[in-house]
Amino acid sequence: MNNEPKVCEICSRKFSAVKNLRRHIRKIHSNKVDELIEKKIWNFECDVCHRHFNNIAIFRHHLRRVHGQSSSIRKTKHKCTLCEFEDIKSEIIKHYEGIHQIVIVTENLHFNGLKEFDIWKTEMEKYTNTSFVKTTGSYKLKGALAEKIKYSCHRSGAYRSSGKGLRKLKNLGSTKMNGLCPASLDVTIRSNGECEVTYIKSHVGHDNDVKYQALTKAEREEIAAKISAKVPFRVILDEIRDSMSTNGQLERAHLITRKDVHNISRSIEQDGSRIATDGLNIEEWVKEMSNKGCILYYKFKGDLCEEYNYLSEDDFVLVIMNKGQLETLQKYRANYICIDRTHLCNAEKMELISLLVVDEIEEGFPCSFLITNRVDENVLCLFYSCIKAKLGVTIEPKVFMSDVNEDFYSAWLNIMKPPEFRFFCSWHVNQIWRYQLQRVESNKYQVGFKKHHSLICCSEF
Repeated sequence: MNNEPKVCEICSRKFSAVKNLRRHIRKIHSNKVDELIEKKIWNFECDVCHRHFNNIAIFRHHLRRVHGQSSSIRKTKHKCTLCEFEDIKSEIIKHYEGIHQIVIVTENLHFNGLKEFDIWKTEMEKYTNTSFVKTTGSYKLKGALAEKIKYSCHRSGAYRSSGKGLRKLKNLGSTKMNGLCPASLDVTIRSNGECEVTYIKSHVGHDNDVKYQALTKAEREEIAAKISAKVPFRVILDEIRDSMSTNGQLERAHLITRKDVHNISRSIEQDGSRIATDGLNIEEWVKEMSNKGCILYYKFKGDLCEEYNYLSEDDFVLVIMNKGQLETLQKYRANYICIDRTHLCNAEKMELISLLVVDEIEEGFPCSFLITNRVDENVLCLFYSCIKAKLGVTIEPKVFMSDVNEDFYSAWLNIMKPPEFRFFCSWHVNQIWRYQLQRVESNKYQVGFKKHHSLICCSEF
């Protein structure tokens, strides 16, 4: 709050409040009122008595009590997409039918539940190349045990810039067409869960063009899964565009750009929903991922497992593989299989076991994860068994590379087919050599280690 005194520009007299300064100007300097007092701008004016108001509730109360009228001031005025006519939505629809001779088709639908309605809505939008978005939040109807949700055509309405005008509008333009499209969905949810839908099918003022559609939630989640699995953006774009040749139908996903993939990637980074450190949140996350088909197996601490009786009550086992990882493993499983082991830095002493393949750009790609507090042959057999069941085939790689721990290879031979070649990870070999050299005093072994290490790191012979 500003407590500085208000000063008269003519006589320099000070006042504690603006209203006192205005009173002084009107009384003492009446000939300069227009110059010294800024004209107040009012939000509302009564058409009958010309009284001014800033508060809409007081204005509506004035109309009811003084003039016995009801105000439609809150009803938003829309613009006709075919001419300059403006009015509320119901009048615009009548205007389309009466003046422009457009037939507005309305259909009443019934659904057994909101989930059934959502499935129908998704299929309808995909078939008609349209999109319906919520205009407001849901609200309860007065005097009825029902809830109301309203959807409108996503192209209806006026464009409002959220920026400061520093960047130009994209070449495609805004999806908003600065006018009212009558197409809408009015959903009434009854107390028993059933849905009554009033569907206005007619679109006015625009074509149902694919380029103005947004990616569906399922499409975004599928791309997000591949991004999380470290699939390169170029590969994601190529796979999406190749899918057009199989079905022959152009969909919004086929027009995806690298910028779209980048935006999805950024939304993943900003999303705070990661595996939390407390057990309760881990269980919630696992249940959510199980519904998406990403969890191959899980056993929490404190649970008893009858299927794998060698797991104790204190063991924690979580096997993860999403759709993108499965597709990559199916494609590259025959060449190289690498098993990587990482110690997680937390109080539970968990370890992360990753199964990787080598992709077409010769980079390691993780295809499945095992998070556990116990790493032995039995748990690794469980890990490989889950992968085999998900993949549907037994993997027979050309090369198998792992830690020097024999449990990784022994478990592989029990579940999968033996590889043509077996290698140890050079990093682990290097670590073991360095550890053993600490116990040797002679410098000649140190020199020999450096020569062997340079040969390991050499890519050409």
